[in-house]
Formats: sequence, C-alpha cells, structure tokens
Amino acid sequence: MNRMLLSMFVIGIVSSTALAQHAIQCDGTESTGSGAVSCDANTRLYAYPVTAVASDIETIQIGTDDCQAFNYTNICMPAGWTFNVIPNSSTCDTVKTAHGDPTNGTPSDTCGCAIQFTKGGGTPIAAGASFIFGFDNSKPSHDVSWKAVDLGGAGSTSEMFGMPSGNGVGPVHGPTKASPIPTVSEWGMAAMVLLVLVTGTVVFRRLSARRLA
Repeated sequence: MNRMLLSMFVIGIVSSTALAQHAIQCDGTESTGSGAVSCDANTRLYAYPVTAVASDIETIQIGTDDCQAFNYTNICMPAGWTFNVIPNSSTCDTVKTAHGDPTNGTPSDTCGCAIQFTKGGGTPIAAGASFIFGFDNSKPSHDVSWKAVDLGGAGSTSEMFGMPSGNGVGPVHGPTKASPIPTVSEWGMAAMVLLVLVTGTVVFRRLSARRLA
C-alpha cells in the first residue's frame, strides 16, 4: 500500500469514528470563537455547541481547573438541566490551541475538576438534535477534555487529543487556575482591612489624648 492510499485509509477510519461519536464544538470569546453562538442570543466567554449523533445525551462534562462554582455565571443550558462543578481528574494540556489546529496527542496536564451539565428534570438531547451550553468565567482558557454520556449511562463519548481543537472531535477550551488580572487574596484583603482599622484607632486615640491635654 503506497503512502497516499495509506493516508486515505487512515482518514477514512478517523472520519468513520468521528461520525459515530457525539460532537462537542467550542465557541465563546475567551475560547477564541466568535462568541456569536449562544442558546439565548447573548455572547458568552465560553460556549459549547453539542450534537447528539447516535443516541440521546443526558450529561455533558467539560474539563476545568477552576473548581469554584460561584466563578461561573450566566449559565446557558436546556430548561430543567442542572449545572455543577465536580471533582474529576480529567485530561488537560497547558497550552491553548487555536480552533482548527491539531492538538497535542499526549496532553501534559490534568484538570482538578469538571463542569457538569445534567438533564435533571429536563429532557435529554435527542439523537440528531443539538444544543449550545455556555457560561461566563473570567479565567483564561486552555485545551481540556470533554465527555458526553448517553441516556441511562449506556455509554459515553470523549474527545480525541491529537485531533483539531474545537472541531467536535478534538478537545475544547476550558478555564485555567490563573486569573488574567492578579487579585488580592481573601487573607491578604483581611490583613489590609485590619491594618487600616488598627492604624485608624491609634491615630484617633492620639488625637483624643492631645485634646484632653
């Protein structure tokens, strides 16, 4: 088999595999997408068009390094579905690959959590149907894994690292641990407030002592 035929054979296998899988794409302004794709016509920093291919989907998981649920706002999901951030040692990478470019075949990192959308009291995404999930989160993005779970947990489909980013088969982009703008920690802020209060109290006492003298 010559090189051209071998390449066509490999492409055929990958294409067949991709067609048999559920697909999760990547959009949103922080995810390097247009940000125009959203379930309620509003821009999101992170957006994920999900297509159920072979069966119904009841759960979506996206890798993340930001495990604080309150950092996720403007959640975009079907009616009745639920949103959680769960502990999950999912595959990630330290880089952010541009949409359409091949990703690392061997990712170099592990995310500490996963963003999880579950059908809850809603209806699953039916085979052949699509829906766009999304949220806002101020953290910058990097390459992360994803998983779509079939109705009743009958099976699941995951990303294929090495395939292009955001194309429905390869990884997508999810939040990192780092913040784009350094922030003062809660302990640091508390220490600053305490220092201001102590300083103010000392100054007030000295002024009061002078007046009494």
